[in-house]
Amino acid sequence: MERQRKMDENSNKRILEMKQRLAEKDSNASNRNWRSEMERNVIDPQIEKYRTQRRPLSTCVVIDMDSFFISCHILDQPHLAHIPACVGGTSMISTSNYVARKYGVRAAMPGYLGSTLVKEISEGKETLTFVKSDFKLYKRKSAEVKAILEEYDPKLKMYSLDEAYMDMMPYLEVKMSNNTMTHEAITKHLNTTASNNNLKAQLPLHEAFRDSTIHTEVQNLLNSIRQKVKDITGLSCSAGIASNFLLAKIASDFNKPDGQYFVGSTEQQIQDFVQPLSIRKVNGIGRVMEKTLYGVCGIETVKDLFEKRAEIQYLFKPATANFLLRASIGYSDCNKHREDSVEEEDDEAIHRKGISHERTFGPISSWSDLCNRLEMITLSLVQDLRERNLMPKTVTLKVKLASFDIITRAVTRNMAFVFDQNSTLSSSPQDLVDIAVNLLKEAKRDRYKMNKGRFTVRLLGTSHPKEEANDAPPRNLGQISCPMCNRIFPSDQNHALNAHIDSCLNASTFDFAEQADKTYVPATVNTKTTTATKTASALMVAASAKAGMEDTDRERINAILLRESGNSSFMERQRKMDENSNKRILEMKQRLAETDSNASSRNWRSDMERNVIDPQIEKYRTQRRPLSTCVVIDMDSFFISCHILDQPHLAHIPACVGGTSMISTSNYVARKYGVRAAMPGYLGSTLVKEISEGKETLTFVKSDFKFYKRKSAEVKAILEEYDPKLKMYSLDEAYMDIMPYLEVKMNNNTMAHEAITKHLNTTASNNNLKAQLPLHEAFPDSTIHTDVQNLLNSIRQKVKDITGLSCSAGIASNFLLAKIASDFNKPDGQYFVGSTEQQIQDFVQPLSIRKVNGIGRVMEKTLYGVCGIETVKDLFEKRAEIQYLFKPATATFLLRASIGYSDCNKHREDSVEEEDDEAIHRKGISHERTFAPISSWSDLCNRLEMITLSLVQDLRERNLMPKTVTLKVKLATFDILTRAVTRNTAFVFDQNSTLSSSPQDLVDVAVNLLKEAKRDRDKMMNKGRFTVRLLGVRCSNFQLHKETQFSLDKFRQKASQPPPPILNPYASPKREVVAANSNEVVAANSTNCLAKTSHPKEEAKDAPPRNLGQISCPMCNRIFPSDQNHALNAHIDSCLNASTVRELCKEETVSADERAKKKQKRTLNDFFTA
Repeated sequence: MERQRKMDENSNKRILEMKQRLAEKDSNASNRNWRSEMERNVIDPQIEKYRTQRRPLSTCVVIDMDSFFISCHILDQPHLAHIPACVGGTSMISTSNYVARKYGVRAAMPGYLGSTLVKEISEGKETLTFVKSDFKLYKRKSAEVKAILEEYDPKLKMYSLDEAYMDMMPYLEVKMSNNTMTHEAITKHLNTTASNNNLKAQLPLHEAFRDSTIHTEVQNLLNSIRQKVKDITGLSCSAGIASNFLLAKIASDFNKPDGQYFVGSTEQQIQDFVQPLSIRKVNGIGRVMEKTLYGVCGIETVKDLFEKRAEIQYLFKPATANFLLRASIGYSDCNKHREDSVEEEDDEAIHRKGISHERTFGPISSWSDLCNRLEMITLSLVQDLRERNLMPKTVTLKVKLASFDIITRAVTRNMAFVFDQNSTLSSSPQDLVDIAVNLLKEAKRDRYKMNKGRFTVRLLGTSHPKEEANDAPPRNLGQISCPMCNRIFPSDQNHALNAHIDSCLNASTFDFAEQADKTYVPATVNTKTTTATKTASALMVAASAKAGMEDTDRERINAILLRESGNSSFMERQRKMDENSNKRILEMKQRLAETDSNASSRNWRSDMERNVIDPQIEKYRTQRRPLSTCVVIDMDSFFISCHILDQPHLAHIPACVGGTSMISTSNYVARKYGVRAAMPGYLGSTLVKEISEGKETLTFVKSDFKFYKRKSAEVKAILEEYDPKLKMYSLDEAYMDIMPYLEVKMNNNTMAHEAITKHLNTTASNNNLKAQLPLHEAFPDSTIHTDVQNLLNSIRQKVKDITGLSCSAGIASNFLLAKIASDFNKPDGQYFVGSTEQQIQDFVQPLSIRKVNGIGRVMEKTLYGVCGIETVKDLFEKRAEIQYLFKPATATFLLRASIGYSDCNKHREDSVEEEDDEAIHRKGISHERTFAPISSWSDLCNRLEMITLSLVQDLRERNLMPKTVTLKVKLATFDILTRAVTRNTAFVFDQNSTLSSSPQDLVDVAVNLLKEAKRDRDKMMNKGRFTVRLLGVRCSNFQLHKETQFSLDKFRQKASQPPPPILNPYASPKREVVAANSNEVVAANSTNCLAKTSHPKEEAKDAPPRNLGQISCPMCNRIFPSDQNHALNAHIDSCLNASTVRELCKEETVSADERAKKKQKRTLNDFFTA
């Protein structure tokens, strides 16, 4: 009662504030007619809309079992029907029979109070009898009732054990249209129709029969249903019949017990029923709301509620005001209950607000007893969720203390709990128990902080609710409130509101950031600081969507990481990056707001979609492959799986490849604790130890790249049997097109695998793979796709049998989708995406944008911060904003991703030489190493040389010829420096080539870039020594092999031109290049070279053959005697350098203008000008 008094005081304050606000509104001379204006302009049009949406017939039924729990016991103990009896104990009553209710005994009342009421009011003649609850009995009887009711409505909904919501319209349509049809035949017909989701014939019944006839039939039918329930189960039930479930629920309480009440469907009948009702009769209006409505506006009945609709709209939050408005006219949208567009299995997930289990008991303070009780409650809830096939994301814990104070704690996960045991994503019931216990720990800890004595509990409950809008402080029509903290913002300051909401959400997730207990981090927390916003964003990568981490407690993992590394240099840099990201988001939002506020560009989105974007989308869609034969093979946790072959015990313990400084990869056991690649090893150890509560430790395995390359080669050899032109862009990932294999296999059923492989290798060498369409025309798509999946299953099994390693795969019509799909059924599974437009959209649209390769943490945050984009569907719907705000290349990539398109035809393009294929499709290749911070220059150069030489070896094996070299330097402060250089001539590391480069050439370039990075840093900032923790070298901008192959015509000379003079073989090439601080080419011997330099592809077809004793420069055709190779080589070096300088000179004159143009923001005119 003390707690109730406190709540009552708070309620009185809120009422007083509302009344004062209403008085201020009325005292404003300019707002005297605000009620009538609001009714006329805002409320009444909405009411008219609701009235036009009413059902024409009263066929909605709510069945409510009469005092269900105690009635179940009366079946075995009939004497309980005639004495005051209840289910429960002296601490709490669950339900009471009608005899006990006459004495005021009700559910949720302490049992000792019930006993006192019965004893005192009956003057000692009667006593209250307590019966122990038996939920197994209740569930069994509820199932019997449901089985009977489903004969009349297969799609009925039971949101509790004793209450069912039915629509009798389908049954009546069949019955009244076919008088001779038996009940069994109607039930069979309904079940067949329900499975086909084809119940769209309500209007014909309304037109064929009078309303009175139909309503009489409904009431007679319901009478027979209730009687049938009573005959079979022995339990009575009451029912309400109306045109919607709100009214039917209210009506079900009118003729209790064992009765029914009918509400007509005309507007007058509805108002006659609903207006005299006390507002407390309306489901959703409780004691506090009833008091508030009466205290502020004097509202007692539903009629009063309607008459005060303007005040309600003004004082309450939109959701609450809308609910009360609907209740005031007796309206609810029950059409969604039967909506055909809703999958039947998702119907309850949409309409059910939540499901909860709770138990009351004698006050307990023992922690072990509390955890045991909570575990029992949670496991019973899991069973209920499993039976109803519900997948919740939010878990709420309710704790009622001995003082009757109520504490609630909640956590929401990105991934839902799935308790379907047949699902590959099934969660363990223990996961939910662990979360509930963590919430209880948090509640206990917070209680102790408030210094309120022992933590003694009398009730525990867990639930999975939908988020509901609580009553907010009164708002002005020109104001908007934050849904997290109810802070008020002017309605024209959306930007400020959005920024505040982002802060509020992040802060509420990381509230313990600055004062987390070193020994324990809860699963969910609330905070009053906003500094955690940056930190949370910086650590967002920890909540990776990588396979095996779906069910991790991400909030807790982030909290531990924040606690362990919150003050590190890395985190400091991440905060700076996050600030820059926030500024960029702010600029984009402001730019978008300015465009929207421009009156001349109000329809710019639709214009841009129609004129610019949709034609491009249509073009992409016409270019799709007709079949899903693109395959991405992804080895499962490859590095650690290689070691498991030799050390099988690693499969069952948390293990990773790497050390305490950095982790390369982790197994699936470790991933459950949040351990992932690119995480410092000491953090991984902390996560495992803390989350497992000391039961497990993280095992580190030293990396062995020779071993990994050997196993990768074995995998590649197997896969090449099915696609000789497959591409492996990393050791553990292969991109294959199995169309050629299928063409041969399906057109030649008797052909052995070895023969097909031999044929493919021969065909591949001739580059003659142009027979895809005949296969598509010769066989149905379904047959081909079935063969694809069966073939891929056999390939994966073959890889597993030969190498001992499992792999997962994705199959789709392009490699973008196949790559995403390869992550769906990990480990050791595969996922197929159909090739039709509808199948692609069904797959891609629900995906989180983070699932798309190329969208990382920063882009994800930007898209959400600017446009609220979370899924690929959102990305498509906001395509105009994307096109306007982002650079063309980024906008095009996002547009393609939004429809699940990528151009994979180039992967097999016949015009590309096989040896040039990787040079075209690979963006770059890099090697980098992380180490303990080093400041010694000689040590840095030695490290860089080792990294560069290993990269040269990789380039040589892949036969790649790069032009661009990029150096990456990560300092001890985690700042990253990059320097790059691009040459006109590529590095050639083929030892058989006459133009072969020395590995030392690349080392020299890398060291020079490191010198430049060090020099620039020393100039720009005075931050002590140049201390480095990571070095990396990347080569890109690969030259095609055919660009280095010259024809004999290249070395011929036109007859009309005299042979140029032979150059001095001893001329120094260094003096032939460039004067210091000058853009002019000053060497006389190289001037003609610059003028006559030509692209290697150009040929002098008319030139006569040259003398066999002469050799020409491949750059400028200058002639040299064949015995003067030294002179030729010196000249070629000069020519190459001069050519480079010429390009630089030419580029320098326009580079400033080009850079300015690139940085300039695009305007709407750029999209609509010809």
